[in-house]
Amino acid sequence: MLQFLKSRVGEFISVRELGKVARIVDYPRGLRALRQEGWDIELKREKGTTWYRLRSLSKRETGKIRRRIDKKTRYRILRRDNSTCQRCGRTPADGVQLTINHKIPVEWGGTNDDHNLWTLCRECNEGKKAYFKEFDVHTMREITGLPSATAHLREFIRRNYEKPLPVSMLSIVAGSRDWTRQIRRFRQLGYFEYDYDRRNETYTFRPKSLAPK
Repeated sequence: MLQFLKSRVGEFISVRELGKVARIVDYPRGLRALRQEGWDIELKREKGTTWYRLRSLSKRETGKIRRRIDKKTRYRILRRDNSTCQRCGRTPADGVQLTINHKIPVEWGGTNDDHNLWTLCRECNEGKKAYFKEFDVHTMREITGLPSATAHLREFIRRNYEKPLPVSMLSIVAGSRDWTRQIRRFRQLGYFEYDYDRRNETYTFRPKSLAPK
């Protein structure tokens, strides 16, 4: 698959064509692995399909290789989280299968440290993956590479003005339980305004200049 991408560097290739070349069902995992190794692969969605493009024949120095979560770590996180999905609150007694998942994905710069691991049921994990695909990997890697959690949160908001952002996503990017106080502080400083949708648990931010009079 990598050789095929290299042969057409700079060209967008449809997911259907790439799947045929890969000859495996789980080729998205292979693409994620290539990104983690540092290959600059861009994703876009257009006209009802997904496209991939290798931007360069050189690896990026920021690439990370996924380290497997060992059994000892898995047990420790399950015990810390009381064997409960941290999103929906279900347990194996409810018929769900639990997984140990990265809050900030490895391809975004996330680590295997305990603070970046949590317990999710498979359904919530799949929903998280589907939502996270809406964000550009390289942009998120730049954001999480900033020197502080405050900088992560502010830059993430700035790059997603006018887009409803779930509470769960903001919490993950901020890496702190006190992130709501921080966004109130940002508003007081005049960085932006925001609306909160209680029903959908989302915030929508806009630059101060666009705020209603």
